[in-house]
Amino acid sequence: RAELKIYSGQRVLARMRWALCTSMVSVGFVLWVLIWFMIRHRQAARKKDICSSDWHIYVENTVLALLYFGRFVVFGLAPLVDDLRRMRLVICIDLAVVLTVIIQSLGGLWAPVPASLKAICFIAGDGFLACGLVRTVFCRTATTMQKYLWGSLLIWTLMCIASHLVWDTLTSIECGHVYPGYCWQPVQLLFLAFASRPRLRQRCTAFLLAAFEGRGQARCAAALAGLVSDVPAREVVAQAAARFRCVELAVLRPEDLANNAPAPELFEKSFAAGLRKVDAFVSHSWHDDPLAKWQALQRWRAGFVATHGREPTVWFDKCCIDQNNIEADLRCLPIFLASCQHLVVFCGPTFLSRLWCIIELFTFVQIGRRLESIKFELVRREGYEDEDSSQIEQAFDNFDAQECNCFDDRDKDRLLSIIHAAFGSLSAFNEAVGDIFCRASEWQAVLKQVSMTAHDERGWNNRVVQADGRSLSPSPHMSDESTHDSSSSTSDMEDMESGIS
Repeated sequence: RAELKIYSGQRVLARMRWALCTSMVSVGFVLWVLIWFMIRHRQAARKKDICSSDWHIYVENTVLALLYFGRFVVFGLAPLVDDLRRMRLVICIDLAVVLTVIIQSLGGLWAPVPASLKAICFIAGDGFLACGLVRTVFCRTATTMQKYLWGSLLIWTLMCIASHLVWDTLTSIECGHVYPGYCWQPVQLLFLAFASRPRLRQRCTAFLLAAFEGRGQARCAAALAGLVSDVPAREVVAQAAARFRCVELAVLRPEDLANNAPAPELFEKSFAAGLRKVDAFVSHSWHDDPLAKWQALQRWRAGFVATHGREPTVWFDKCCIDQNNIEADLRCLPIFLASCQHLVVFCGPTFLSRLWCIIELFTFVQIGRRLESIKFELVRREGYEDEDSSQIEQAFDNFDAQECNCFDDRDKDRLLSIIHAAFGSLSAFNEAVGDIFCRASEWQAVLKQVSMTAHDERGWNNRVVQADGRSLSPSPHMSDESTHDSSSSTSDMEDMESGIS
């Protein structure tokens, strides 16, 4: 079933890439033909009277500016943000067009002095753009290519605005009226705003993807396919079968949750699981409190043992990921999740700020698992339950994938590019994730518990009695409870470990 989901997602993603790129490049070529005809007509008119002030000249300049900069918008939006090959192809086409413009402008170098200086300015600007596009073509990642592309277009537009402003002003003084070339300025400013605002481009891409592939389920499947890159679905399943491991929860110790530093001895505690059903996939944030997380883990473990009469087997990242080939394991993530009976989410104050945690939750649902298979355990520090509950509630209310982080910034760039390619914008992905939380009945119960705890704290803090200018409000976070030093925390964990053993 997971293989079919991935295969279906890859087909959807390929269809979206092909439809978007083909359509936008075709529109770009049509715009270029229109631009060429209008420029030829404009040159013929300029030979008759360069200072003509007829209203249709102003209209022609405005339309020409819209077509000229619209072509860059169309070509820039043609490839999806993770599509390296098509992006490189589109940039090469754009580069050929820019070089053609430069060659046609070379004739102006032999004109009289004012016109030749103007030609030099515009050739310099187009030359800079050509150099920027050449540099962009040799980028190794689609994300870097996007940054260089729109950065080059941004600087080139500023150069165009400055050149047009100078020469149009001089021509206006010479002609005695506002020169029609000023009609380019508003269009250039609009393109400058577009080139400098990634979120605006994302919204445009989302609109186009909705037009080509309006089904939300199809775009979710495309995001699933993006995780495995271009590797065939059958090969991903074969890799996952060879790499999938699990560990008995009983072998973990509190110090294993202290940090995410590689621990080869923990990997040796795990064992190959094939693709048999492991009890749970553990999803957690390494930035939550280790002791609180250990306590939550043991609560879930105790409940499982009481129900099934045996120790649970789990996929736990620190034990089950091969540190020598992390990328291959992460590519198999959808299959790993599909091979687990449950997804156990240990939700602490930082869980919703970790992008990998969100991707795990999203992937588990999209791979075809039921929402009832998701279990939630709150991670709250002892003595700070109210504070942590407030932070969890606030994190849920303000969730935005753009603000999530990864340990490696390159992981974040890759995951965001996958999201952009499938959904077009982060807002559409945020809605999809929010829908999962809203439909998960167990999460709603957890959120209600968190909300009641947080509201109780606010109600308690509001009951403040003022006497002799001093606040007599007894805080649940007094210094006696807030001064847990590292030695006491360590001893607590050791006591807990010995008790469990």
